[in-house]
This record gives sequence, C-alpha cells and structure tokens, in this order.
Amino acid sequence: MSGNKNQRSKRGRRPAATDSSKRQRHAGPPPEPDLAAALTDTRAATFALAEQLEQHHDATRALLKLLREQELHVVERERDVIYLLQGIADLLVAFERQTAVEAPTVDGLRASVRSAAEQLGQVVAKSERCDLLGGVGEIADPELHAVFKTIEKPGTPEDTVLEVLRLGIRYRGRLVRPATVTIAGKEATA
Repeated sequence: MSGNKNQRSKRGRRPAATDSSKRQRHAGPPPEPDLAAALTDTRAATFALAEQLEQHHDATRALLKLLREQELHVVERERDVIYLLQGIADLLVAFERQTAVEAPTVDGLRASVRSAAEQLGQVVAKSERCDLLGGVGEIADPELHAVFKTIEKPGTPEDTVLEVLRLGIRYRGRLVRPATVTIAGKEATA
C-alpha cells in the first residue's frame, strides 16, 4: 500500500511550474509590438520602392526615346527608297519610249542611254543621302575605289581613273561598296 500512497500523493499534487510559465504569470501580458519601428521600416521600404520605380520610369523613357528615333530613321529610309523607286520608274518609262521607235539609230540609242544615265544620276544625287562614287578623270582614293587594273598611259597623272567598271555607293555617309576602276600607272609585271 505504500506504493499506492506514493501514487496518490503524486496525483494530488500540481505539476511543478517551469521557469517560463512562472515568468509569464508574473510578467503580465505580452509586450506591445514596436509600432514606431515598424512604421519606420515600412517608410524605408516604400522609399526604396519609389526610387526603383523612378529608375524604371527613367529607363522606360529612354527606351521610348530610342524607339522614336529608330522609327524616324525607318521613315527617312522609306522616303529615300520611295524617291529612288519613283526615279527608276520614270527612267524605265523613258527607256520604253526610246525603244518604241521602229528603227532606232545607233547614235539615237547612245543618246537615249546617256540621257537615261544622267537622269538616274540626278535621281540619286537628289536623294541627298546617297552618293555615286567613281568618275573618269578623278584621282583614285583607296578608301573609295577598288582598282581592277592599272594601265600605263603616258601624259596621264598616276592614279587617274581611266574607266569605271562599277560605280561605288555611299549611303548616309557609310560606304556600301567601292567603285571598281581602271587607273593610270605603271603596269605590274608578272
């Protein structure tokens, strides 16, 4: 029975309080959250977000400006192409008129080809953004002319263009292709 007596006394007792539960009973209600610190943290986070938003806004503005500039370049190029196409169409009509003659003479054909070439040159020259490079009599420039052949021609200054095999093209200040030319100079010996 002595065992039963120990059990009863254990059952009748209250469990021993732990240190934390003692503190809670004696400390009172849990502490209030620090609202001022939370408000300061929220303000700092809001300002950081506002700064990031401003940076994104500035980046978006810069991109929009770049897109507008690109759009203007595309519109300008389109205008150039349309102008050139109109000139080429007019030139084709002129060729058609010249070939409509029943029995054109050689001199007549030469004159019409020269006239058409001049007309095409004028169309290109008026585009203001396109330059045709290479002309007989000019001095060859290594940056603008590709020398196809050199011919010895006494009395002609060296590097003078004697024949243009293919016109060069410079568009908006950028060399699209150099002129292919024959120039005066000393012939290379093989």
